[in-house]
Amino acid sequence: MKTLAAFAVLAALACVPARAQKLNINFDAISKKATDKTEMSLEGPMLDMLKQTVLKNVGKDNQAIFAGVDQISLHTYEFAKAGDYSDQDLDALRKQVTGSTGWSRMLNVQEKDEATEIYTFMQGKNPAGFLLIAAEAKELTVIHVSGTFQLAQLQELIKSTVQFKELAQQ
Repeated sequence: MKTLAAFAVLAALACVPARAQKLNINFDAISKKATDKTEMSLEGPMLDMLKQTVLKNVGKDNQAIFAGVDQISLHTYEFAKAGDYSDQDLDALRKQVTGSTGWSRMLNVQEKDEATEIYTFMQGKNPAGFLLIAAEAKELTVIHVSGTFQLAQLQELIKSTVQFKELAQQ
């Protein structure tokens, strides 16, 4: 999506440590409607094991990005036709972040058949995590990452989350 490039620019401007709160992400209703899906939630020993595998492939310069990540949640759904899921299916997640102290929307891009939202979680004056919702007519992706990392490194972190997805599917 074009808006991910815009997010990368915004993320590059922020270089502060982050630690996010855990969200309750439940997409059971959406999942039932999807033709293809990937649902991954990693933390603790499972995340540590996968990080070791990915860290071998990312090079020493990028290893610091993953060292402090303590939870990754990735949900990707593809649908047979537009309208198989609706924007209202995301309302429960949006209410969690907009109704909780510390969360705010950093980016909201609405295009013809796609939308991208980025929320950040603040602890005091420090950014403390992110939630990405990328919605297209026939595809939906939601990424939530918590842990200690630099917001300027989010573009690489998002790319590597996709690598986590690919490894998890093997």
